[in-house]
Amino acid sequence: MIDTDPRRRFAPEVLASIQDLSAAIWSTTDPVLIELARRRIAQLLGNDAELAARPDQAPELSAEMGVELARWPTSPAFGERERSTLALTEQFVIDVGSVQLDQIGAVAAHLGGDVLGFVQALYVLDLGQRTALALDRLFGESGTAADGGESGTAADGGESGTAADGGERGALADGSSDPDVMALIEELLRRIGRLDALDPVTAEVVRLRGARHHHCRMCQNARSLTALEAGADETTFDAIDGYEASDLPERCKVALRVTDAVITQPAAMTDELVGQVRRQFSPAETVELVCDVMRNAANKIAVVFGADEPARTDGIDYQRIDANGDTIGGLSYVPTP
Repeated sequence: MIDTDPRRRFAPEVLASIQDLSAAIWSTTDPVLIELARRRIAQLLGNDAELAARPDQAPELSAEMGVELARWPTSPAFGERERSTLALTEQFVIDVGSVQLDQIGAVAAHLGGDVLGFVQALYVLDLGQRTALALDRLFGESGTAADGGESGTAADGGESGTAADGGERGALADGSSDPDVMALIEELLRRIGRLDALDPVTAEVVRLRGARHHHCRMCQNARSLTALEAGADETTFDAIDGYEASDLPERCKVALRVTDAVITQPAAMTDELVGQVRRQFSPAETVELVCDVMRNAANKIAVVFGADEPARTDGIDYQRIDANGDTIGGLSYVPTP
């Protein structure tokens, strides 16, 4: 992992939220299951640093579980309880759109109402590792993107270099023994939504690319009014799937390459792509781009439970992110002639 996280400088509130969530998820269900999921996600993403670490809240796994984790489907070290949660973990990480109801049912049979909390924990673990790996590749150990343009200021308007733990820590993380993880996730999404370095058209093509990757019906049916007002249209959005052969601006193509890398294997991001990002985006824009992928991927929670029905069935749901970072839907849009 990177020694100097660029989010400390460009998105300190976002990093604080991620830290709060990383501490809170251990109360969602049996910590052993959370630790197994954390380590299995690290294996799937090739995240050696995460495998070498153990959070303070994480229980120590048995030696047999640690050695046999990659062989969990057949290893006698794991019972049906562990197998059901690991099966859901892998599906969530690899292809959330293919999660089956019987997978959820198998986990619920062992966890009861904790199944929602477990899925919320998967989101934090999965996207937390993905974004950290991506930022590590894009910024390197120094935490500074070479040839990245202006250094900018912290996303909250404060001075550059503000440490994440020096700003407002999760207002909803009140130190209680049973934190509301969904409320903490919602606050994270608001804080990312308040970042404003990235242009709205790039942000929207990134959002739609993630929506299509994750097969989120609600997100695919939405459009950003801010992006439309900035010049995007359905021709722009139609070009996303085959973007490499499209006439989208190179800046959008680079952003979509980063999106694909974060969603698939961020640790395998090529040096060529890193160079492209550093030429096309400032450090602040780069941090926001990666954070946007995390924000957008919160749809994985809804997709798992089939709760991603479009907000409208009679047309596009036009949306806008307001000053607080909340997404407001159900808006009207009249194209400019």
